[in-house]
Amino acid sequence: MKTNFLQTKSHNWRTLICSNLWLSALLLLVAMGVHAQPFTPGNLVVVRVGDGTAALSANGAAVFLEERATGGTLAGPILAVPNLVVSGSATSEGALCLSGNGLFLTIAGYNAPAGTASLPTSPSASFARVIGMVDVNRNFNVAAGTSSLYSGNNIRSGVTDGLNNFWGAGSGGGTVYFGNNAAPATVQNVILNTRVIQNFFGALFFSTGSGTPGIWIIPGTPITPATASPFIPTGTGASPYNFAFNPAQTTVYVADDRTIATGGGIQKWNFSGGIWTLAYTLGTASTVGARGLAVDFCGAVPVIYATTAEAAGTPNRLIRIVDTGAGSTATTIAVAAANTVYRGLEFAPKVPAPPLVLTVPGNITVPATIPGGAVVGYTVSATGGCSSPTVSAVPTSGSLFPVGTTIVNVTASDTCCNSTNKSFTVTVTALPTPQVPEYFSKSNNLPPTNGMYVNPFSGTLAYGSLRVRNAIHRGFSPSYAPPALGSSQLETFSSKVDFDLSTDGGLNFNPVSATANMTVNVTHSQDANGYSFYTNEMLHLDLTGPGFMLRESPTLASTGQTTTRPISAGFMISSFFDIFTEASTDNGLSWTPASGSHHVELRNDPRSVTGIPEPTPLLPPPNDKYVSPDQWHALYAQGIVIKDVSHKLFTTSMPSPNSGGTNHELFNSTVDLQVSTDGGNTFQSVRASAPVQITVANHGAAGSAIFDTEMTGLSISLPSGVMIRESPTEPSRGGTEIDSLV
Repeated sequence: MKTNFLQTKSHNWRTLICSNLWLSALLLLVAMGVHAQPFTPGNLVVVRVGDGTAALSANGAAVFLEERATGGTLAGPILAVPNLVVSGSATSEGALCLSGNGLFLTIAGYNAPAGTASLPTSPSASFARVIGMVDVNRNFNVAAGTSSLYSGNNIRSGVTDGLNNFWGAGSGGGTVYFGNNAAPATVQNVILNTRVIQNFFGALFFSTGSGTPGIWIIPGTPITPATASPFIPTGTGASPYNFAFNPAQTTVYVADDRTIATGGGIQKWNFSGGIWTLAYTLGTASTVGARGLAVDFCGAVPVIYATTAEAAGTPNRLIRIVDTGAGSTATTIAVAAANTVYRGLEFAPKVPAPPLVLTVPGNITVPATIPGGAVVGYTVSATGGCSSPTVSAVPTSGSLFPVGTTIVNVTASDTCCNSTNKSFTVTVTALPTPQVPEYFSKSNNLPPTNGMYVNPFSGTLAYGSLRVRNAIHRGFSPSYAPPALGSSQLETFSSKVDFDLSTDGGLNFNPVSATANMTVNVTHSQDANGYSFYTNEMLHLDLTGPGFMLRESPTLASTGQTTTRPISAGFMISSFFDIFTEASTDNGLSWTPASGSHHVELRNDPRSVTGIPEPTPLLPPPNDKYVSPDQWHALYAQGIVIKDVSHKLFTTSMPSPNSGGTNHELFNSTVDLQVSTDGGNTFQSVRASAPVQITVANHGAAGSAIFDTEMTGLSISLPSGVMIRESPTEPSRGGTEIDSLV
């Protein structure tokens, strides 16, 4: 039955009479039932014109919407569009557009039965020009139309903002607002011949091959007359159809239906320096251009889908191009059946999705575990979106993070091209190292029984009129095995403290020795790079001297660090404390805090070996020698063993440095030793010359002098090509104490 539409108000196609039935709606609304299978986000929707039963002509042809996966295969039921047809031979008709909010697809056509003759030249009063709309559930309705505009001309495309506003494009009518939130109106008629209209970034864009060919813009979404201007002129003779912008609005792809030889294909335009320039044009795996277009900008590189512009009678194609550059090639993923043609192309509409919520950790700080940094793991997650979100992070969890601060950038995305970003930092602190020099000990017990704590800076502490300087803590008893990693232990011990004391404000000092009782909390905080690290806090110190008492501060923390490192025959140990003390001269009734902290560092205690009388304080003692302990031997590679070392006959001896001073001594010497080259089975006595370099640093103390000594150079040549040198990597440190004999 032929259907006639009567206009009841000029340019206001709001109430229509159809076969004597009044349709009470905003516009002619012909809705299909709800389909069980919605479109899948990320799939393609292709306009197919014709049912395949007869050759296409200018007569009205049935329209079908085919959902296809991005590989080209059919992915759902085919939707036969009701109450809307397009001309079978008008190649400019049948464009498919995605609404500004992404929820609907729109197609423009004629409200006429299939087979109606010469539709493009028909009066719109007889066959209304309409815009149809389909949602994610495949519900289709004829949503807007006009019985006066585009009369005798093609209706080519329509778009909606998804808020019940519709705009159309065609030949002879310019850009038309179809309603429905206001009266229909001509928005612009500077360019009468328009092709594909789109709603991007809150504005209207349309393509045209007339006037200034290219992409034009109408700012905003006007429903009354507005100004259109060229946005991307694509050049004289260009024939642009559909187009797609990237989200940053810096790239646009334009389908041009000219032959490849004359500039057609898929053009890529880039925005830089305030102008749009053509980067290159991609082919279609044929000599023809393209009309329908959809571009996936979600991935690392754009993926382009297009319908090709073969001549009538030749099946056209759906193609796919991964744009990696100007040499990218097209792959055909579907071919139109006989007596049909592919026209418009878009991505499927989507259901409004909950926003993507990305969860990342707070900023992370970890210590380095190797010289290059630390391997750091973390957890990131996301919810929301139109599909299960994909989360990516750079650098990835479990990466080696260098020392310093690294920004981790995290992105969550879904299949609808929604994405959100967050970042956090991973800071890797430098690999911990001993903060003070290391000294050798046969065991790792703490405090080392062969060690002493001294102030290497010879500082003086003031407690009112009291002055204390040159303190030496030694003779610790007992000593404790260190706690396990991650645990703490209290260590209570006594020590002997030697120092200089002044009771007259520092005018006169006298040597004093006293016993100190201490409690220290030792925490095994970290193992890294071969070291065990311990944080120390002195919790208790009691010392009673002549006329005064000394204690650890009850209000200020006295903290420090200890490290141990296993080496051959023992351990290298470093340790320091910054001790805050208070003094009392009235038996503890009142206490005076020290003028500052007392910084002490571990050294080898020279008194751990028996002292020897010498006639002079020269170093090294000119008439004495250094010998290896009983049962001592050194084992080297290739079966070399040495023992019974006697180092003597020093060619130069120097006066010891004054308090706070350092000597660098260079001299020759003689070494007697037993050498084996067969793994210790046999030994021979050897005497050799030994040039030596020594550093001697003075720490003055009450009635004595304490010296840090370090051998910085040694060279011994033995028979059979054997040579011995001081280690270039391990420090050779010792200690010397000179006590005056009265």
